[in-house]
Amino acid sequence: MYSTATTSPHPPRSVFPSLALLGILGLYFFLGTVFGILAPALEKPDEEWHYAYIRYLAQQGTLPPIATDESQNPALQEAGQPPLFYAAAAGVTRLFGLELPVLRLERNPHWGYPSRGTVNDNKNRFVHRPGEWRSAPLRTLLVLRLLSLVLGAGAVVSAYGLTRAVRAPTTVALAAALFVAAVPQLLFIAGSVSNDALITTLSGAALWALVVALRAIRRVGPWLIFGLLAGLASLTKVSGLLLPVLGAAMAIIAGIRRRDVRIAVLGAAASLGGLLICTGWWYLRNTTLYGDPLGLRIHFAEYGRQEPLALSNLVNQARSVETSFWAAFGWGNVTLPAWIYLGLRLTLLVALPGIALILFRPQRNGPRYDRIGLWAMTLCVAGVGAALAFWTRTIAASLGRLLFPALVPLAALLTMGWFRLWRRLPVIIVGALAVLALVTPVYLARAYQAPALLPNAQAPTGTQPVHLEFDDLARLYAFQVTPQRTAPGNEVNVTLCWQALGATTIDYSVFVQFVGEANKIVGRRGTYPGLGSFPTSLWQPGDAFCDLYRVPVSSDAQGPAVYAVEVGLFDLETGDRVPVSDAAGNRVEFASVADVKITGIGGALPSSAESVGANFAGKATLLGYEANPAATGAELPVTLYWRAEAPMGADYTVFVHLLDAAGNVVAQGDSPPRGGRYPTHWWEPGEVIADEHVIPLPADLPPGEYRVRAGLYRPDTGERLPLVGAAGDAVELGPFHLGRTQD
Repeated sequence: MYSTATTSPHPPRSVFPSLALLGILGLYFFLGTVFGILAPALEKPDEEWHYAYIRYLAQQGTLPPIATDESQNPALQEAGQPPLFYAAAAGVTRLFGLELPVLRLERNPHWGYPSRGTVNDNKNRFVHRPGEWRSAPLRTLLVLRLLSLVLGAGAVVSAYGLTRAVRAPTTVALAAALFVAAVPQLLFIAGSVSNDALITTLSGAALWALVVALRAIRRVGPWLIFGLLAGLASLTKVSGLLLPVLGAAMAIIAGIRRRDVRIAVLGAAASLGGLLICTGWWYLRNTTLYGDPLGLRIHFAEYGRQEPLALSNLVNQARSVETSFWAAFGWGNVTLPAWIYLGLRLTLLVALPGIALILFRPQRNGPRYDRIGLWAMTLCVAGVGAALAFWTRTIAASLGRLLFPALVPLAALLTMGWFRLWRRLPVIIVGALAVLALVTPVYLARAYQAPALLPNAQAPTGTQPVHLEFDDLARLYAFQVTPQRTAPGNEVNVTLCWQALGATTIDYSVFVQFVGEANKIVGRRGTYPGLGSFPTSLWQPGDAFCDLYRVPVSSDAQGPAVYAVEVGLFDLETGDRVPVSDAAGNRVEFASVADVKITGIGGALPSSAESVGANFAGKATLLGYEANPAATGAELPVTLYWRAEAPMGADYTVFVHLLDAAGNVVAQGDSPPRGGRYPTHWWEPGEVIADEHVIPLPADLPPGEYRVRAGLYRPDTGERLPLVGAAGDAVELGPFHLGRTQD
């Protein structure tokens, strides 16, 4: 006999939330592990000092002193942090017999260059070599990153539990859990050696316990659990101090509402008692030893502002807080495209009306939320935000991760707000955030990747060939400069393609600079090759790659003018340059690969100048001139003021001939404009060019009146530009009284 019953392919309804939560946790661990592996060693905020704190505690058996002397306190400002996370990490290393050596990574001296986005341009604070994770010391760092990830998993569970505790639907609670699990910055920070993941978990769990305690108002157990979790949170970060205060305040409010003193006393005693038992010794120690109960003085010493930030300027800091809350990897210098942050900001703004509705206008037919629990969550978020505002005013460190103690209640409020507006909205928004979380590791990997090696030293499309050899170390075989015209204050992109000729143990730096008249430099970049990721000590003979250097132009660069693009390799410690030679083996003193024009209108005709107004072929007008016959008896300096009227299309030479009274040429000082530093094919309509020339005077030049004849001609054909509206192809300037009298 066969049964007619059918077996449902779906598990029972009551099992679904647990399975879904397990799936969300799986996603959290997967992405957190990916972030933990992709971020190179110590390329996470303050990780080197968090590690130093753990090492000191594990090896010395005591807490590091809160001192600014690194020889006494290798943890520096992190020594002011409460010790729970560090004690747990030190215990794990002892349990598994892990060594904690000093991590000695070579620092990248060019780190900190403010390149935007995720481009791999000196994002790395340290130089990283292939296979570094295989070394024993760094494997220990990976274990500590995994520990932090495990400690942060409780935030995901707490988001689900807290949301359900205020009687939100299961789908909303799962959306809140997924929200926490998919915030890219939390995944990045949780996969690092840091106490931020633990405080996120403990804060969320404590708030969950508080909401339960407020519902089971006269039961002792939930209040004791809350007091313990809040005390542990305050032993993890100073921001955890908000929780015991919040718990005591909510207990007093509940007692007043129910007119029950016992509730107020029980809640306040449990909240503050947990703080006293778990953390009291820490604050007493700091007070006794340093007169600094919160341990914040070292933060103020390292990063304190000279003057508190004006309240009006807090709005300007909100942008960096927003960015680093969602995703600012590395040392905050690896960011996502701007449109992503705009989209995330809009999702938050959309939730605000929904949150206001559930707080002030509950639905008759909707979820019957626990209102005192909602207000506890709201006050927690507001309190953490206010604390961050105070921190930002006094400390130069506006970091979004400092909001993570409020991440769990924030996730719950946001998802409930979206749900209040449209039931499907939390699924759509949180699903999109999960997709973003899956994509962002690509941005992280890109920021630190070494340049791709080019087989057979291929030259990318758009580059121009060049042959410059830098000793026996490298050959520069192609380049590109874009744009070739730019205004002061902008950037010029210079692509250089290198091929290694030999191996070296020295890490040379690349320089790219724009050099003008009198060797004036108006733009410069210095970096290790590979934009910090491929120093010369890693090169193997035959390796070929291209770098894109973003060179900033000084805002006060004079224009219009043309500057030579000089490149080279140098030893940063000694300043010595690597010798350069051309394809024929000849020594090159000035390795210029191209020119770049800095635009500008130029100066007007000075009032001291003699006006001329001669137009040459509609291409250039000689506005006027200045001359100083008395400057020296050996030469006549003449400055011509040209205004470009139309593109030249060719390079013209300026002729300046000295004529005697009979019209004979007795001396001349022909040269390209500005001595060849500003060829006419660079001239653009509207520019005014001050063009200096010097006419050497013959030693036997008799005293008398002389004139100067000036014009423009092509040096390859000798063709002169004719005058417009006048006969001829030159104008005469002067007269000038010249000549040397005999003694």
